[in-house]
Amino acid sequence: MPYATRWTGRVEALERFDLQLTSKIKTGRRREAIISYNTGLDPPAVSNAISPRLAKKIDRDNLMTAASTVTRTVLLATGAKHVRDRFAEALDQAGHHTIEAVESRELLAVVSRKPRTVDLLLVDLELGDGPLLVAQIREQDDTLPILVFSGSLSSALDVRTLVKFKVAGYVNEHSDTDRILTALTPHLFPGSFNRRSSPRVALEVPVSYQADLTIVGALTLNLGRGGLAVRTMNPLEVSTSVPIQLRLPRSSHAIEAACRVVWQDRRVGMGLQFEHMDASAQTAIDDYVDGQNPPISNTTEPDRET
Repeated sequence: MPYATRWTGRVEALERFDLQLTSKIKTGRRREAIISYNTGLDPPAVSNAISPRLAKKIDRDNLMTAASTVTRTVLLATGAKHVRDRFAEALDQAGHHTIEAVESRELLAVVSRKPRTVDLLLVDLELGDGPLLVAQIREQDDTLPILVFSGSLSSALDVRTLVKFKVAGYVNEHSDTDRILTALTPHLFPGSFNRRSSPRVALEVPVSYQADLTIVGALTLNLGRGGLAVRTMNPLEVSTSVPIQLRLPRSSHAIEAACRVVWQDRRVGMGLQFEHMDASAQTAIDDYVDGQNPPISNTTEPDRET
């Protein structure tokens, strides 16, 4: 049977391929072997038949599966028991450990431990005096990855203030249990994701993007080599593909990029990860970020969710 016919008849099977097979495939071309097993395509035909978009999805899903085999410790700092319970349940199901703190004193005691016992902190700013609580945390540990529960932000001004404290992102405390791990994994395994591989710098310039058939205008919050944060009261859903256009300060050339929404919160806006742009545009962004003094390392603002 021709490859094309076999491919067409097995698209649904490809979408439902079993990720657990990854642990049994020992060839270096693991993605093609998995697809071949589930679709009936010979491996040489896979790389020609699979679409780039689906290839990216498979790579992300395989990475999520591999990440779930490594244990991390997460500090859940919030006075809301239902939030702690929901996040603890999701992390426990993935084999991770959690520590809980219900007041600022407990939180600061944990982060002050040496050597560090926590891989990621999720913090409710209402445990302390808003962003000043993060300042206290940074006095104890200057590099601990921190996610802020977005519902504890009092205003967009908090987001600007938190940039200098290198907050890694924001997470919606009302997320469904089955979505929590998806939001946290890039922060638990930053070396496997590109989201925070570069500094972020505060930047407020107009940006336009397409939402359905409408062109929307907004302002940026910050910019990095791998993405940007956008201030909007109507953020798009996470994983939505969105084309954007912006112009850097003192530049006469517009930058266009294909992006994906990686976090969103109506109090703050949304985070966009760059997925494709011209080499010249990427160079312009890199030069701008590198030229700011000083850059803010390892921040996305928000999943939460860069």
